[in-house]
Amino acid sequence: MCPVGTQSEHLVQADAAGLPLIVVDRCFPETALTSVMSDNPKGAVIGIKRLLRSGHRVVGCLQGLPGTMPNKTRLAAVRESLRDAGLAFDQSLVAGDNFTEQSGYRAAKSLLSNRPDVTALFAFSTPNAFGALRAASEMGRTVPDDLSLITFDQSPVVDFLKVPLSTISQDVARLGQTAADLIMKQLRTGKKPRKRTHVVPVKFVSRQSVSRIQ
Repeated sequence: MCPVGTQSEHLVQADAAGLPLIVVDRCFPETALTSVMSDNPKGAVIGIKRLLRSGHRVVGCLQGLPGTMPNKTRLAAVRESLRDAGLAFDQSLVAGDNFTEQSGYRAAKSLLSNRPDVTALFAFSTPNAFGALRAASEMGRTVPDDLSLITFDQSPVVDFLKVPLSTISQDVARLGQTAADLIMKQLRTGKKPRKRTHVVPVKFVSRQSVSRIQ
């Protein structure tokens, strides 16, 4: 997931040479590259609304790599969802610098230390969430008893955790199939897809990591 506006030159060159090319889970708006991606804004809206409906008002975001399309669109959707609910977006509740477990650990540790009023965390990736679980355990916060957690992604292991994680689930198989179909059509016809951006729906999978605040 390269930062928007960077590292796309080699892809543009390959596309200009007529090579069949589809970028998955990336977007370079300054180019004519065809992209296949999850509905990141919709997923972020679903996650925040689920936490708000459960009574949470101080939600920390464990973001991924700043500047990347998934991170920017998810964060923008979080901001909009809070605004629609009449809540101010607080930048101090956003932490993290990558979609990794280490980043999630550091971000959760920082947020829970500096903002003990945080009652829920929204992780922008499953590795971020795994790091948050470790940080919370070290700080004596238990999920979901006194800290709720939702993650954006999908991993087969989340069902087997001590507390299975509620997830904004990406349809990875459909992402791959859509990209493959577009490539095959381009090979057959010799023409690039007319539609530049193909969005694959996400869904919320409710498990046991979100509790309701009375």
